[in-house]
Amino acid sequence: MEGADLEYGQYLSSQCSACHHKQGAKKGIPNLTTLDAKSFVSLLKAYRSKELKNAVMRSVAGQLDDEQIASLALYFTTGASDN
Repeated sequence: MEGADLEYGQYLSSQCSACHHKQGAKKGIPNLTTLDAKSFVSLLKAYRSKELKNAVMRSVAGQLDDEQIASLALYFTTGASDN
């Protein structure tokens, strides 16, 4: 993914991890490590453009640029978050 940086993704991930736990989803909140990178990016961009309705995710994604989304996708989908 163009512009993706694994360490930057790790840095940004703390906000995501507050709700998206690896141990399993709670109340419909998915484990981000189960998504592939393309789906991860598509979903965040859909929240950012308000195509998807979750108000919390719209707010979070609305603060992210393409580089940040790509870095988060790299971090969560390559197994790096398991370390």
